Amino acid sequence: MPLVAVAPTRHAYGVECDADDWRAPRGSAANCREHRNRSIGVEAAYGVMDLGNALAETYKTDAHLVAYVLRDEHGAPLARQPRVNKAGLDFVRRLGFAVELEALLADVDNPGHCDWTPELLALAAEQDARLETAGVYYTAHGRRIVQPLARPVPIDQAEGVLAAWLGQIESLGLHPDPACRDWTRHFRLPHVRRGKRDYRSPIVLLERMRPIAPPAPDWTRARGRRRSTGALGLSGDVDGSPLASAFELAGWLGPSLGAGKRSVLCPWRAEHTVGRDFDSSTVLFGPGPGRPLGWWHCSHGHCSGRTQADVLRALPPAARALLRASSPTSPTWREVVSADEARRRLEGAFRKAPDGLSVVVAGCGTGKTEAAIVVACERARKAYAAENAQGKRAPAHSKTAISVPTQRLAVEIAGRLQARGVAVRRLFGPLSVRREDGSPECRFHDQGVALARGGQSIPWELCEGRGREPCEFASACRAHGGVEGPDDARVTVGPHALLGQLSAAAGSTGELVIDEPPAVLVHEVITVEELFAAERGLGAFEARYGAAMRVSLRAVAAWIDAGPLDEPGPLARAVERVDQDLLTDAYEATGATDAVEAARAAFEEGHRGTAPPVRRAHVFAARRSLAVAQQIGAASRVLRLIWLGLTSEPKQVIARLEQRRDRRVLVLTLPDLQLLEALRRPGAVVIADANARLHLPIYERVVGYRPPVTEAHAQDGAPVRREMLRMRATRNAWAPRGRIEGEASLVRAVRAVVRWVLRDRSTRRVAIVTMRLVELVLQATLGQDVSQQWREAGQSHTELDVLREALGPELARLPEPPDLGHYGAIEGLDHWRDHDALVTLGDPWPQLTDARWEAEFLGIPDWNARYEALCAAELEQAHGRLRTVHRTRPARALHVGAVIPGGWQDFAVVEDAGGRPMNERGATVEELRRLVQEAGGRNVAAKALGIGRTTLTDYLTGKRGAPGALVAEFRKLAVARGPRA
Repeated sequence: MPLVAVAPTRHAYGVECDADDWRAPRGSAANCREHRNRSIGVEAAYGVMDLGNALAETYKTDAHLVAYVLRDEHGAPLARQPRVNKAGLDFVRRLGFAVELEALLADVDNPGHCDWTPELLALAAEQDARLETAGVYYTAHGRRIVQPLARPVPIDQAEGVLAAWLGQIESLGLHPDPACRDWTRHFRLPHVRRGKRDYRSPIVLLERMRPIAPPAPDWTRARGRRRSTGALGLSGDVDGSPLASAFELAGWLGPSLGAGKRSVLCPWRAEHTVGRDFDSSTVLFGPGPGRPLGWWHCSHGHCSGRTQADVLRALPPAARALLRASSPTSPTWREVVSADEARRRLEGAFRKAPDGLSVVVAGCGTGKTEAAIVVACERARKAYAAENAQGKRAPAHSKTAISVPTQRLAVEIAGRLQARGVAVRRLFGPLSVRREDGSPECRFHDQGVALARGGQSIPWELCEGRGREPCEFASACRAHGGVEGPDDARVTVGPHALLGQLSAAAGSTGELVIDEPPAVLVHEVITVEELFAAERGLGAFEARYGAAMRVSLRAVAAWIDAGPLDEPGPLARAVERVDQDLLTDAYEATGATDAVEAARAAFEEGHRGTAPPVRRAHVFAARRSLAVAQQIGAASRVLRLIWLGLTSEPKQVIARLEQRRDRRVLVLTLPDLQLLEALRRPGAVVIADANARLHLPIYERVVGYRPPVTEAHAQDGAPVRREMLRMRATRNAWAPRGRIEGEASLVRAVRAVVRWVLRDRSTRRVAIVTMRLVELVLQATLGQDVSQQWREAGQSHTELDVLREALGPELARLPEPPDLGHYGAIEGLDHWRDHDALVTLGDPWPQLTDARWEAEFLGIPDWNARYEALCAAELEQAHGRLRTVHRTRPARALHVGAVIPGGWQDFAVVEDAGGRPMNERGATVEELRRLVQEAGGRNVAAKALGIGRTTLTDYLTGKRGAPGALVAEFRKLAVARGPRA
């Protein structure tokens, strides 16, 4: 029989780098790596023995085996060997040892790891009979298949061979765990001691086990497809799940199998060759992360290729209708129809929209904008009721206003309407207009941006000069006026920022279409430093306003330092204790006797809007000085938010104090008042959004009734292969405490993306969407200058150099430089529609506390589910840039992370077969330790270099190789401090 390696437990530390020479004494220079449990070094904990003997032995520990064996330069196996991790394989080879796989093992788990039942035992026995050359032994919740090999397999071929063999097992009707493709995997032996009890396998069948020739490697399977039923995780209440309700209505729901599981009928049970109804071979699981409806699994071979979408389509019509009604916010399952049917539904929704709010749920690229254009053209051509009617007043129900996320989209829609012979009036902000070379049309663009951040009206302050001092460039400025097109046009288009004007343009009988609307609630963060800066800048504002608001600024700043954390409520709490001298000043200016009343009386009579009143002389100065404009804009933002927080209706603005990045901040949660007014306007309002169902409870609360909903999800126009690489890929993982580090997991993720792209030679044009900080890293790696943005984000240039050095060679392997984007800034992008592939790198989780308090503010009970749904919705927006409905050639889509993108029903979970490569070393461990000592120690060196202490420890122990750029900084630091006495 072949050989295997057996260890007392599976917890031994393995070889990962050249500081792990197990032959040397632990703690010596050659075997000195420190582990998480503070132990030092690696030892040869595995005894090499015959496979048959290993399976027959009774152990006094929780013994595990690995199927790889180390052999010396003469081909002789070692009597004892260490654990070998993939990262340490090259080091083991450099020592002269070969690593070979001598047996194949696979786990076949019971559905949901449930206990054995008589029905499952009968089904397993029937399946075991098909294994002609393999041994089997049963475990508590499944069984293990063991196949000896007639000749060893070089470890470089191991995972291809394992994948091919697992495919053969699947063809026999079994469901092996695809994770068994990993050649480093440990397998518990049949007869061991678990906990404090002896455990013996209930069934051991080794009589037919005999060696076979290794199958030819299957690298496609090794690197690609993984059944989405592979990892179910924890299940919630199955009885309350939407899928259980649908199965019950269909008559398919059976008895309970324990917490989170019910036996069910398989829709394809007529094709099964063994078993009976409700025999626990087909199981329904409760909801869990990424599967809010529940989860179906069948152990029969005929169902090995079935997906969750297949099951949903197999439900009777009544059960499908119940499922849709009981899961209004689920991003997982959607009824997919033809493009023609989707277009018919969308046009009908816009054409027949009643007065009040209605909602259209349509996937990205389905054609909701085109449908809105078609109906707008129909309405615009409506004739007058009387033949002799004259004048510019349009007939009732003939006007349409379309609000879109960006000015670029507004220009595109206006052009499409004009091409159909329809007059269009386009509204725009003066700062959005660009010249042909891409530069802004407005001569004071940067100053305008700064003032606009503070809520100031740019047309009023800069363009018109309050009717007294208009801009001297107005006569020749294409941005002046903010309107393009005839006044009597029946269709008006513009961005969400001008939603109030668009609503007015539609009129009470017109239709307002809001395409991909902004968030109903916004969360604004204010620091103590911003409050002090606003107080210093009060001289730029009218005297009455400054005196009225100074008392509140000072009180709120003190409250941030001393108030209770995480207790949402009115901002008025912050001004209960104020400076009496400042309150006296406010009283003399406004007559108010408390800070809240002073804020309400802060404006002079006749003031327009909510923006703080800037002195006319300071507006003129802001035109000429960007620094002045930035100071006024920053102060205006803080003043406006504090004023809104103090003067709004109760519960309309919620204030809370939080600890973020080791500092206390004030967070104000307030509604988008312009959007709220638009939703409640008289006349028809249609919201069109891919994720509208997620926000439906919010819309219902805003308008006071449940709006009618139309759904249309069109099928892909060409094959799209969607795949998911599961790993921890979050903002906290890559940028802990807000600072990005030379994090190995980020480097591994990018390498995995490159390998995924290169697996298909037809993939050339690729777009990558990720977090903003990671986008900056990738842009810098591709040669773009991001130094200013990097500095503004408070990041370390040393870490940027480290990442650039590590990622540069990887991105250079791509056929073409990738296009880049970041979450939150890709809605409406259309120029990636012809790309070969799109990758989302990392899970775009929203701010946790914002999601939590937002749900509480809106009365949504399950804030955690909404939190995950918001993340999935942002991923759906990103993948929607491929415009899959209108594609004419195949495409690929990959998500790297743990959250399933919204709308993904059929997808594969893939594994990165590249292992965990180490960074190139710029110095030996010994030199690094000397340099750190000369620099003043670990804490001093880590702080000076802008890296984490844990990262530095990894470099010093050899766990990770220090890049050359970082080593150069080490040497400069050591030289600057000089040798220590």
